[in-house]
Amino acid sequence: MSDSNLIVPTNTQKMRNCYVAVPTNTDLSIIEELLAERQIQLILSADLPSTGSTFLEGLVNTISNADLFIAVLSPEQSNDQIYMELGIAIAKERRIFILAPPGVSPTLDIAEIPTIRTDAANRDAISFMLDQILEAPPRKYKPQLSWSGPQNGQPIGDLADELLKQLDAPGIREDEIIDLLMVALRKSVPSTIIRSPLFEDNNNLAPVGHSKRIVRPDLMVWSDELGPWIGNPLIVEVKRMFQAKKDCTRAVQQVLDYLQLSQTRSGVIIYANKMPFIDNISSISPPNIFFLEIHELFNAMRIKSFARVMIDLRNRRMHGIHEL
Repeated sequence: MSDSNLIVPTNTQKMRNCYVAVPTNTDLSIIEELLAERQIQLILSADLPSTGSTFLEGLVNTISNADLFIAVLSPEQSNDQIYMELGIAIAKERRIFILAPPGVSPTLDIAEIPTIRTDAANRDAISFMLDQILEAPPRKYKPQLSWSGPQNGQPIGDLADELLKQLDAPGIREDEIIDLLMVALRKSVPSTIIRSPLFEDNNNLAPVGHSKRIVRPDLMVWSDELGPWIGNPLIVEVKRMFQAKKDCTRAVQQVLDYLQLSQTRSGVIIYANKMPFIDNISSISPPNIFFLEIHELFNAMRIKSFARVMIDLRNRRMHGIHEL
């Protein structure tokens, strides 16, 4: 066969890149491997060209064009340069997440930025967060001081009747409840919904501070409507049944663990059975974790979007408004 008959494959797709803001002498081999597995090139400040523009101009341009930004904080060294580069990434609305080892207290409000409390050697925690960040829509840091203008989401209308009928089927399982919830969310939320499976720990698979396993939230919901009041993403945990108050407190701790791991602002626990053993369900959870009975949710979503239901729930919790 002559060379002229050879078919040479071509790939014109631009390779994605990730800028990593990191203190000197940090071992990045795990991060580099995980990025390579996802066909993402790692870029460091040391890789910036030394000619043409000033270092700061090159830094801003590089971060501006990065598909992903990872900040690795140090418990021993100064993080001033890391925070400066993080500020550029926030201003340029990059996809961001932060690695903050135990003992590091971040010096700025990063409640909206996914953060894992571990170091650069924790393969599974970093892999988990990488997948979540890459699947999520790009973050938008735009001011929005009040609820105004048309509602982007939509009510589910008569779909509520169909969902409620299926919800009351005998012996319905928790995963089937999640399926019904996803149907409602896809109808109502004009954004991204991710369903997350359980991630089992096998000896060394858990991040620092987790001994048995990480329980990923059942759903993660991104919506611009939620941002100013609830935060993005909203963690959604579904429970078919609470048999005692301790089950509720365990669910709260489960969601708290995930919020702490990811530095996500808020979560909601959606349950399918009545809880007569608790008079005030809000009393067992912090202000950023909500409880919502799924029949109540579907009925409210007849005339309100999911985001509007959550904002009303937040108002009811924060300001004593008692109707969804």
